[in-house]
Amino acid sequence: MPTDMSFELYLNLAFFGILGLGMIFGFIRGLKKSLYSFIVTILFYVLFFLTIDLAVNFLWVQPLPYLGAGLANLDPSLANVRTFQEALPLILNMFLGDTFDQVLTNAEVMTLMTSLGKFVVKIIYAILYFTVFQLVFRLVFFIIRLVFFSSKKSKYVSKNRGFGAFFGLLNGAVSVYVMLIMLGGLMSISDSLVTAIETTDQQQTLSLDTSRDNLYEASNSVIELATPLPGMPADVEQSVNMLNEMLSAYESNVIVSTAESIVITQDDEQTPMNIYLFDEVMSMQHKEKQIDFRRELS
Repeated sequence: MPTDMSFELYLNLAFFGILGLGMIFGFIRGLKKSLYSFIVTILFYVLFFLTIDLAVNFLWVQPLPYLGAGLANLDPSLANVRTFQEALPLILNMFLGDTFDQVLTNAEVMTLMTSLGKFVVKIIYAILYFTVFQLVFRLVFFIIRLVFFSSKKSKYVSKNRGFGAFFGLLNGAVSVYVMLIMLGGLMSISDSLVTAIETTDQQQTLSLDTSRDNLYEASNSVIELATPLPGMPADVEQSVNMLNEMLSAYESNVIVSTAESIVITQDDEQTPMNIYLFDEVMSMQHKEKQIDFRRELS
């Protein structure tokens, strides 16, 4: 099993490796290219978090030409569907069968199903944004740079490599922070799961000193068990110990603690910004209220 020191080593190698590579590439590319790349990267992530809810609501009702063809792999009856909103009742009918009519006439249940459907669309959108859309986004800005910002200067002209390394370092810092958005949320969820497992595993000590104030106490046990209650299985205990080591290494990391010093006040509670951004993605809107799955687990 990896030790706590190995987890610290892996985290430091990942974080400082990204920062170092960013600085090296920034030094090689020079000031202009590094600055332009930094601005494009910031714009890419800011647009995602600012527009994700707007994009999901738009995609929910927007006709999509190839949606039916994709959903037909799930069931042929979905071949003619053009919007996610149209697909929801058909999918519910497919899974619920005879109970579908009862669900369809229940406004509360349908509101909840719509919220869950939009959450699924949000996850799909996030995956597409950071894969397909990212390629298109960077291609468009690469063309813009070639058309409007290209220059034919001598290769011997200074590229301000020192400032290039600085903005390359900032590019690496953005990449590390995006990594911490996902890691922070996952670590918080892992911490909640470990707490739940350890709390469930705690055994209550049976006491023979039972109060006799009342004639009959059905809730009190006066006889010890012949065999003790089974404890946590060995493989589960091993996994919990490894998760605890990982959580300890993560929380003690200097880059993590620095990033999580930037907080946002939410419902009279201070939340690190990276975890807050995680919640913005891993949450669903239900009756004008945002339900954060990580916070519900915690």
